[in-house]
Amino acid sequence: MSNNAQLNGIIFERKVHEYLKLTKNNILSERDIRNKYGSNVSGIDHLILTDEYIICIQDKYMKSKPCVSQINHFIYCVFEVSYNEKKKCIGIYLSNLPPTREASMSFQSMNNKSENVYFKSINNEIDKLIDSLLNFLHSINIFSYEEDGSCIMNCDDIL
Repeated sequence: MSNNAQLNGIIFERKVHEYLKLTKNNILSERDIRNKYGSNVSGIDHLILTDEYIICIQDKYMKSKPCVSQINHFIYCVFEVSYNEKKKCIGIYLSNLPPTREASMSFQSMNNKSENVYFKSINNEIDKLIDSLLNFLHSINIFSYEEDGSCIMNCDDIL
């Protein structure tokens, strides 16, 4: 991976986590997730715990498309969390590039059986991916808030 892609990946993951911390939910980081569920659940960067369900998020900013093994590992990790918590999980795989054809087919197959969601950016901009995440979270009534209690409506308000 080039230094630029690696740096963008680190920035992307930090921005996503900073946004998620503004929700009024329990948020786990990648390290917290591995501590809680074990090292075999290494394909989830962020986890949102709600009373009704769990949201598992993997974010990738790479110079190549997510392949089937990456997608399948993420799906496996989501199922592991769901099994351990005995709760419905929603898996969100954020990426600056669309998955390979095979990876997309794997996601579609699992979408028919579960609640996995895949976001991609049309123009590869980190903020557009975070806006996509924000819009999805709003659609399931997960909001982020300013210190004064006002609701954050787009990533320009937080980043």
